[in-house]
Amino acid sequence: MAVTANSLTAGGDGTDSSSYTTASISPGANRLVLVTVVSRAAVPSVVPTLSGGGMGTWTQVGTREVDFSGTSSDARVTLFRALEVSPGSGTITIDFGGTTQRGSSWTVDEFSGVDASGVNGSAAVVQSNTNSDNTGLSSFTVVLGTFSSDGNATYGSLALLKTSGATIAVPTEGSGFTALGGNNSNTAPGTGIRSEFRSDNDTTVDASVATAQNGWIGAAVEIKTAEAPSVSPSVSPSVSPSVSPSQSPSISPSVSPSVSPSESPSVS
Repeated sequence: MAVTANSLTAGGDGTDSSSYTTASISPGANRLVLVTVVSRAAVPSVVPTLSGGGMGTWTQVGTREVDFSGTSSDARVTLFRALEVSPGSGTITIDFGGTTQRGSSWTVDEFSGVDASGVNGSAAVVQSNTNSDNTGLSSFTVVLGTFSSDGNATYGSLALLKTSGATIAVPTEGSGFTALGGNNSNTAPGTGIRSEFRSDNDTTVDASVATAQNGWIGAAVEIKTAEAPSVSPSVSPSVSPSVSPSQSPSISPSVSPSVSPSESPSVS
């Protein structure tokens, strides 16, 4: 069974705040939901927590910070997962525990056809990785290790970063990937985020823009496909070959030859 993907929402808020709220989402049953949060901060950034969105628990998968030395626009990416048998709906609250951020951007995507065993989507996330850059590149890659199965899928959410100024582009997805969600937060420091997906293996999750900015940050995941149900082979009942009853050969009754009575020779 192939994994399929769907964007539930993507957005951003450039105002100074210690919490942010996404649009309302309605996840499907037994679907893996991945949320990527990119936050900007004037102080060392804080790892957020999530609540809501119709999911009981959000589990952190990974986090990474990039430091722009001498500026007040450090960035952090944090990836979360959740999976529910009977999810509800609602907005997601991104909470930084009272520490004011200079803005946040996010993508929220769901995946069907995944391995739904484990706890809160743990079996569906085979591996993940994060990466960052502060040298100013026009393209960016997060590298994954060798995939555990040819049937597994690839996901990434990558963000382009500016340390000053507001106008920024939404990155273009890498070759072979399908774009899911995207947003550009045009309030300084600017952030443009793009999530992307492909249903097969790709160890280089990448995105690009026409004009390089100050840096990048992002996360990537190998998603495990659901095991195909085991099917027992159909076996036809054994049939014995039709055997005709044994027939004894027809035997004619033995007939004794006719013998004339012996005649004594005539003697003169």
